Amino acid sequence: MRVVLISVLLSSAAFGQQLRRSITLPKDCSFSAESHEGKRRVLHRCAEFLVQLDAALKQSPWSERCGDLPDLKAASLGESVPVFFHALAPGRFVARVRCSSGAYNEQFLHFVWDERKPASGAAPLQLLYFPFVDGTVDPLVFTRDFDPAKKELLSFRKVTGDGSAGLYRRFSFDDGVPVLRESIEKPESDHLDGWDFDRKSTPKGAGWVRSLKVVRGCIGGLNEPCTP
Repeated sequence: MRVVLISVLLSSAAFGQQLRRSITLPKDCSFSAESHEGKRRVLHRCAEFLVQLDAALKQSPWSERCGDLPDLKAASLGESVPVFFHALAPGRFVARVRCSSGAYNEQFLHFVWDERKPASGAAPLQLLYFPFVDGTVDPLVFTRDFDPAKKELLSFRKVTGDGSAGLYRRFSFDDGVPVLRESIEKPESDHLDGWDFDRKSTPKGAGWVRSLKVVRGCIGGLNEPCTP
């Protein structure tokens, strides 16, 4: 473990850059004319990741499944798009990309983005598969927020406008793998005990069923589903 850590630090030092703790588009992930060579390499490497994502998501089946993909190639050139990087550790992030949107919800795909290792060409994309209570997994998540202090991702699928039915899930991460920590569900709307997403609260009421069963997800590929 110590040898790996030293290797990572040396790789970062070779670029003259400390491992990043945050990435904000477009300034931190684009083909920039930055004068500092080390910083420019980091920015361009991140931009190349966006271009790789753009090309992959334009292929079947994702071009059909995702009806509201942002222009990731434009993002690599400095345009603002709905892509978010959530820091799990210095140099390691979850990249969240919008897939579709509707009246009450947006669905996102989430990818591992790791800057701790030196670049060696385009690495295979790593897609996160998020678990349900029953152990099944799905890469599409109704993400609402990410808590940077707790390193937790919060999801809520709202079924009706008054919020009286839906599915809330809270995930932590274990070495980048999503782990379900809490699930609260009410499948049918009765127009009672409605809830609108709030990071500081959870759905409550007689119809909402809470589970604290811990379920581990997995990391796979866009066309290579994984099994936990």
